Amino acid sequence: AKHYNYYRSKGTSGYVALK
Repeated sequence: AKHYNYYRSKGTSGYVALK
């Protein structure tokens, strides 16, 4: 959950990095 918020702040690019 925490990581999700962090990446979400960066944008879609960060979201993809999570995966």
